[in-house]
Amino acid sequence: MLLTHTTRWRERVAAAFPERGEQERWLVLLAALEHLAARHRGVPTWHEHADAEQVAGWLEADLTCAQLEDAHLLGWLLQAYHHEARGLSFASHTAQETKHLNATVATQVYTPRWLADFMAITLLEPRGSERELARVADPCVGGGQMLLAALDELRRTRPEASAVELASALWGVDLDERAVMVARAALFARCMEHDPSGEPARVRAILAAQIMQGDGLTAALEPVDVVMTNPPYMGLRAMPPELKKELVTHWKPFHHDLYLAFMKRALELCPGGRAGLLTQQTVWFLSRFAPAREQLMGGAALTHFVHVGAGVFDALSGEKASVVVTLHDQREERPASTGCLFVDLRPHRTPKDARREALEHVLRDPLHAQSLMQDLDTFAHIPARPLAHELAPELRALFGEHALRVQDLAEVPGAQNKTGKNSLYVSAWGDVSGEELGRASSLAGHTPPEQARWVFYSKGGRFAPWWGNWDYVVDWSEQARAFYSQNKTSNLLHASYWFREGICYTDFGGRSFNARWMPAGCLFDMTGPAIFAHGDTPAEQRQRALALLAVLNTSPARAMLNALNPSLHYQVRDVRNLPVPPAWDEAMERELAGYSKHLIACTRALHLLLPGDPLYDEESARSPESAVRARAVRAEIERCWRELEQVVCAHYGVPHLSEQLPRDVHHIVGRVCGEG
Repeated sequence: MLLTHTTRWRERVAAAFPERGEQERWLVLLAALEHLAARHRGVPTWHEHADAEQVAGWLEADLTCAQLEDAHLLGWLLQAYHHEARGLSFASHTAQETKHLNATVATQVYTPRWLADFMAITLLEPRGSERELARVADPCVGGGQMLLAALDELRRTRPEASAVELASALWGVDLDERAVMVARAALFARCMEHDPSGEPARVRAILAAQIMQGDGLTAALEPVDVVMTNPPYMGLRAMPPELKKELVTHWKPFHHDLYLAFMKRALELCPGGRAGLLTQQTVWFLSRFAPAREQLMGGAALTHFVHVGAGVFDALSGEKASVVVTLHDQREERPASTGCLFVDLRPHRTPKDARREALEHVLRDPLHAQSLMQDLDTFAHIPARPLAHELAPELRALFGEHALRVQDLAEVPGAQNKTGKNSLYVSAWGDVSGEELGRASSLAGHTPPEQARWVFYSKGGRFAPWWGNWDYVVDWSEQARAFYSQNKTSNLLHASYWFREGICYTDFGGRSFNARWMPAGCLFDMTGPAIFAHGDTPAEQRQRALALLAVLNTSPARAMLNALNPSLHYQVRDVRNLPVPPAWDEAMERELAGYSKHLIACTRALHLLLPGDPLYDEESARSPESAVRARAVRAEIERCWRELEQVVCAHYGVPHLSEQLPRDVHHIVGRVCGEG
């Protein structure tokens, strides 16, 4: 909200007070903005500074009345003030693969107000016959956004509550001194706004004592009625060594990510109350979090699960920060029920306010079309018990003790090849001389791979079902393999998987799982994992692999994989545990394999027209009719794929779940059909 303004303000303050340090300049800016906002809102200020009035005059022209009256204004200042440091910290971690430069700033993002409001409205209720105010804590208070939402809801339910009573109901902790300064000032102003005749000195003293600087995991906080928090997200790989050691030593099984430890801490702080947590989605789906997930679900009743998705934080880009809001009830008088209200906001990501509006509908009507009450026991028989709430009941029922799964019909290796230095050992296939390139079968001829230095390499890539993405080769010389086996960050693929015919798929899917045929003579890495069918003969193995390929590229498999793990990467464990159609037999295999053969052949025909592809046929591509032929082939792919969709859905017993095909049936279609 204030990013552009804050950058300019910092520069002007630095120019005006060059002799002062960074912390002193921050105090001037904070006091000036607080002074300006307090004047517009008619409340006293927390911070006083001799230069506040002068600097406030510089800021006023940049701000609207609505901004100055916003109780969250100081929090947005903190968010914008640390923007540059946050960017540098992330750059050090992602680009340079080091620990975060500043773990506190890197994890400091301001919670959207509508999510904090939802948590406060849902969690806070008058307690007892005297309607005493619930005590609320946030062990990661940041700029105070959660407690501001709680404060407003407490005032709504108890309009007669004084500023002193409201302040007395709030507790918070944060490592960042600046965040504590902002939270105190923001909460103080809001308390006085609710009760202008209150006692400012007492309110200041209460907030100074109860909004503390410290470590929220260990700070001395008394038990409260409600905890609301958006904890920091940081995996073990990004943590400073001291923090990593602390979590691994004292917080198992809540040690894989910092937010997990805070989930445990939040429930400890309200042993007879309720907690609202805004966290990454991973704890509810990934298998490595299963022990923590089991404890979270066993120790408190999960009452609400709001799947918000990615792109919710203004300070974070990309899909990795995909979040959920969960509400947990530990009250003795809570209803004896295993039901949880699931709300999926991910389809409402655009336009910008669609998710907020959808959640407001749910607040007005919990059984709104956006939500669904589900029994948590129905997830118990799914391996690792992920909360696969979006999965249709018919597909969820397939995960039973006697279900036939992919792992019963094929092997899905868990350890793929990893060079540890792709810049040296992986190359575009066209950059390698012909005599050194092992041509896999079905890739323009064949040279025994063991006689060639470079071998075609499955590395995932763009959406390419049935066939494609053979853009790279890997160095398979004796010297290179020695490096893969000895280097600490490498992994040499086990010899039993070398050059085998099978299936490969794109690990990085983004909810569009796509698998393709892997001809004999190829290898694969962790971004393009492989599947090898069981069978007594090569013919049986091929037919089974082709049948599995048909299943993997249709909507039931895609729905199950996305529900089991809605993160960016498809996990090998989930592919192994994927149920195949219940009545699987040789006749079904033969039927499904026929569809795969045809779709592979059609897709390969398109690759003949793609410049730079190993199958490229210049004569065919330059023909005047090539684009017409390509469009005819695409139409045949679409026709056959739709028919396969209906067949596979019928085999799964869910004929109504057949989805529309992807808009582009393959990422090369536009190029070879003359459409871009």
